[in-house]
Amino acid sequence: MVNRSLDGEASRPKFLKRLPTAMTFLCFRCERNKTSKLQAEWHTSQGIKVICNGCYGELVAKARVMK
Repeated sequence: MVNRSLDGEASRPKFLKRLPTAMTFLCFRCERNKTSKLQAEWHTSQGIKVICNGCYGELVAKARVMK
């Protein structure tokens, strides 16, 4: 199940971060545990949310469509 509650804020800043080692984190949007060297910080009205690279790509595409 994907948490799309904040998808209306897709145009808000998102920053991809490459980590020195793989880290395990819970993606806010797809609600899955991910292990990766790449994660994104999404600045929302509810604070900074950590999302995976896949969800980051979907939000970037959605923001382009919204323009």
